[in-house]
Amino acid sequence: MQKRFDNRVIRALEKWPDVPACYGWLRLDRRGNWLIKGQSVSHRRAIDFLGRNYSSDENGNWFVQNGPQRAYCNLDYTPWIYHLDGLDQLFTHTQNHIKEMRGLIVDDNGDILIETEYGIGLLEDRDLVKFIEILESPPEDTATNDFLVDRLANLDPKLHSSIELLWHGRSIKAQAMYGADVPKAFGYVATPLRAPVKD
Repeated sequence: MQKRFDNRVIRALEKWPDVPACYGWLRLDRRGNWLIKGQSVSHRRAIDFLGRNYSSDENGNWFVQNGPQRAYCNLDYTPWIYHLDGLDQLFTHTQNHIKEMRGLIVDDNGDILIETEYGIGLLEDRDLVKFIEILESPPEDTATNDFLVDRLANLDPKLHSSIELLWHGRSIKAQAMYGADVPKAFGYVATPLRAPVKD
């Protein structure tokens, strides 16, 4: 993921290009909260800074560029957490507006994951009911919204089953997948590890 960092971050990188990366310090939970050494970050400016400087490397490791130091991020599930605003629009946990929903996944725990122009992300659990209310069946489908929960729940990852749904009038495919298979399928690393030192 190519991204432009804050100007002061870029200046720090130019001045100190070889600062060792940090591992196991930063975490993203299933509701899009940042945690540093297990403590939730609540300061608005700090949250905004983390979101603006969040990116991934060529190996699918996610990190925040904190000045000259790269702080790799442990993911509780996916690299993005999606939530609804009050106007039924989706946003990332970094407050980027979602313009394109590319697909929907129901995992074996009943979580909903969404693929967008940013990548794969978990729908925040508090928005699950509202999200399903917005989904619709295609016009030729006789099912009503009352049955959408059952239809989604009956998707089976063993059978690679899928259904077509509508999101704000646009057709999307919903399919089932085992949660354990999601990182490999979407090319990200949930727990970045320091590369071993070569002799």
